[in-house]
Amino acid sequence: MSLLNKRAKTGGGGKGGSAGGSKTGGSAGKGYVKVGTYTGSRSASVYGQGGGSPVTIPPGTAFAGRFAGGATRPQIWGSSRYGSGYPYGLAGAYVAYRPFPFGFWPIVYTPYPYYGNDEYGPHYNETRPGGKMHQAQITSNAWGGNSKRHLQGRQANPNATAPYTILADYESVQAVLDAVAQNCSASVTSPTPLNFDDPNSIQPQQMLQFYRASSFGLALNSYNNSANLVSNQPASNDSQVTDVQDTPLPVGTDLNFLACINATIGESVPIMDAVDSGAMVAASFHAQASFLPLALLWFVIFCFKSM
Repeated sequence: MSLLNKRAKTGGGGKGGSAGGSKTGGSAGKGYVKVGTYTGSRSASVYGQGGGSPVTIPPGTAFAGRFAGGATRPQIWGSSRYGSGYPYGLAGAYVAYRPFPFGFWPIVYTPYPYYGNDEYGPHYNETRPGGKMHQAQITSNAWGGNSKRHLQGRQANPNATAPYTILADYESVQAVLDAVAQNCSASVTSPTPLNFDDPNSIQPQQMLQFYRASSFGLALNSYNNSANLVSNQPASNDSQVTDVQDTPLPVGTDLNFLACINATIGESVPIMDAVDSGAMVAASFHAQASFLPLALLWFVIFCFKSM
């Protein structure tokens, strides 16, 4: 059920530009995302490594009693199937009642329930860690209007130029866009709120890969994977995941560009830090404060001996 080589990153094309008013550079690799009141001062970092001990979501908070955090960067990849990519938690096909190993809620599709994801809706819920769900498109610069190939009169296969779409909370979408624009010679659009009333909105069968316990997804707009149709989802959490095979990638798909996007998402998408950011600052301040009296004492002794 995995269409992509998890860590392959070949020939993406180096540093790239952007289009559509999006940002390039700047914040990639340095950003922090607040992942919820249940984490105290713990944040999620772009390019962070995660890990540490999971926290228990306290009473009076959404999903009280569940665990959040503890997962690490190498565990980021799921598969082409929604509900994949959980390094710990309940067994089964559905995402309902599961923990949040990376600190983020699974993405949702509406108006229909999909693998039990309706408890995480609606998609415009602003209390979702990272903000309400957004999407953005990514296209390769390799077939731009001024490219050498175009000037030579060659025609691009439609699947080579088809856009990709990423789905997740706002902060995660923006962080990944910055990274992809830098790494993959890509043009990216600004994030826009999901609108499932739009008949052109991304559907489950267009998804290529899920990441971060199904809280981040990559779709190819020209793809139609029958294995991911709503009608093929398991009847319940205990039911067997569909045995329908994944539809092959469309002929002409630029696999180098896709590999770059896939690897960059895996490397950059925000995940919950191992230590509370506030705790790190407090520990640093405490260490410095504890050292100051000792340093002052040594300074006085040194001055006295020098007299």
